[in-house]
Amino acid sequence: MIVAGMSLWCLATVACGLASSFVGLFIARIFVGVGEAVLSPAAFSMIADSFPKERRARAISVYSMGVFWGSGLALTLGGAAIAATSQHNSFVVPVLGELQSWQAAFIIVGLPGLLVAALLFAVREPQRHELAHGTADVRSTVAFFRSNASVLVTMILAFGANGLINFALASWAPTFFIRAFGWTAPEIGTRYGLILLVCGSAGIFTGGWAADRLVMAGREDGVLLTMRIAAICIIPALALFAFVGSSTAALVTLGAATFFLGAPTGLAPVALYSITPNQFRGQVTACYLFCVTLIGMACGATLIALATDYLFRNDLAVGKSLALVASAAAVFSYVSLTVASRLRHRGVPFGAVGGPAAGERLS
Repeated sequence: MIVAGMSLWCLATVACGLASSFVGLFIARIFVGVGEAVLSPAAFSMIADSFPKERRARAISVYSMGVFWGSGLALTLGGAAIAATSQHNSFVVPVLGELQSWQAAFIIVGLPGLLVAALLFAVREPQRHELAHGTADVRSTVAFFRSNASVLVTMILAFGANGLINFALASWAPTFFIRAFGWTAPEIGTRYGLILLVCGSAGIFTGGWAADRLVMAGREDGVLLTMRIAAICIIPALALFAFVGSSTAALVTLGAATFFLGAPTGLAPVALYSITPNQFRGQVTACYLFCVTLIGMACGATLIALATDYLFRNDLAVGKSLALVASAAAVFSYVSLTVASRLRHRGVPFGAVGGPAAGERLS
């Protein structure tokens, strides 16, 4: 499934470059998203089966570093690809014929991914662990979601708030530097890309390491505790980001916010899997990613724009809007994670499908 998904999104990326109309580009972009959506539900499940519980947070966090590596490289290498191709008005490619510079950029980015997809044929399917009684048919899946609705919904809402902060920063942080400090798009793009690469990746790995240490020390809520601490720490970083007086200080606070934002990004699947038996993990991950993307994309950028236009009524106040909305989302995330932790301690059964699975409880 992963190989098929990767191949689809790489070929669809190339198809974006070959599109000759808006409709063609739109359809190709849809298939990029379809291919990308295949990866994480399958990957998270495989990684969870490949590592013991006390090392699972670090393993999934390392995989999740790809979010920040991809975003950072897209800003740096993607810009380099555009700059390289924009020096020429068009290119003549064998078989494909003449292509415009923007079309060539899509093809340059898309084709190498097929080689990475081929490498996955060397990866072995792991043995499945932590299975509940029964099968993963539609009836059992619905019963599982009903039995664990309260804790699942609470967790996913918290992760959605985290996604909102991610999308808000990605959408408006560059604009803040352009409006407040007069930077150009390439200047902030390169620097923000480096912040995502370094600070985001460091935050994800540190969060995974801290959660594993807490679990090994006997804290059953080690994953949720780490996420709650990160949610609290991100608030002052976001608040300072809007009120500092120099671009250097703004970059430092943005780096700190990105670091603390990384921890829950990598730990969300680990927290969900602590209450989900193996055969339902793909569906739980899919629901989690769907809700995070929906909440983040629908609210992240829009709420900043609304606050700037109707609350502060000043285009230069985009930093204050960003700090206000993102800080409120962090508070909501902390509260939701606290509620989820209490629900968890009340003995919500591990993988309950109308009752406890094989006598196991949350761990």
